Amino acid sequence: MDNQQERLIADTNWLAAAWESEGSFTLSKQELKKRCPRIRPICSIVNTDPDFVDAVISILKRNNLAFYMFKRQSSGRRTRVDINIYGMKRVQRFLNFIIPCLRSKVERAKTLKSYVDYRLSQTKREYLGDFEMELYEKLKKLNAEGNCY
Repeated sequence: MDNQQERLIADTNWLAAAWESEGSFTLSKQELKKRCPRIRPICSIVNTDPDFVDAVISILKRNNLAFYMFKRQSSGRRTRVDINIYGMKRVQRFLNFIIPCLRSKVERAKTLKSYVDYRLSQTKREYLGDFEMELYEKLKKLNAEGNCY
């Protein structure tokens, strides 16, 4: 194995560990007036450590994974950086990249991937059905269980 392959493996494993400790896999539901609800897949990670944030961004960029970054400054506190990946194709590409290295949040990531894969197989104007709502509820439950010790 050459250095480039070793670096890719190390980066992927580090990013997976970081996402498991600081990140989330979510389906965000928005109720729209006079229309069916919209469910948006989001992979996000939040941190205030500049070195940590730089490492995450560097790995995402090196692997051509699209993301959005938002900085929030609270008075007297360190700057909080949110790194979000949303959009069906972006989330699908990220999940394909990271799922093989996940350990503790693998079920959440696979549930999110099932939702994204299914929605991408449908026409863009297709209404949400029972399957999508089941995946939404399943991921919501997994995330709630993961927060209780």
